[in-house]
Amino acid sequence: MTLAKTQFERLRRRVFSAWMQLGTLLHKLTSPVILFVLFFLIFTPYAILVRVFRRHPSFDRRPRSSYWEQPEDKSQPGRNFQRQF
Repeated sequence: MTLAKTQFERLRRRVFSAWMQLGTLLHKLTSPVILFVLFFLIFTPYAILVRVFRRHPSFDRRPRSSYWEQPEDKSQPGRNFQRQF
């Protein structure tokens, strides 16, 4: 019984080691590929289009004295603070 258990333990360790090496290899291959696809094929064209068409809020060239916007509902000031939960 102990011989079978020892053999099974050795086999289990070899399978586990091979499985972890496969996982490490897949990690080293897929992570850079996924990051490349995200950055160069999605984010970069989007950034170029935003700069070309200037649709980003930070490109707003209108002069403003302040960026404060008045609240819409002035009929009941403080109503938003009652019964919050």
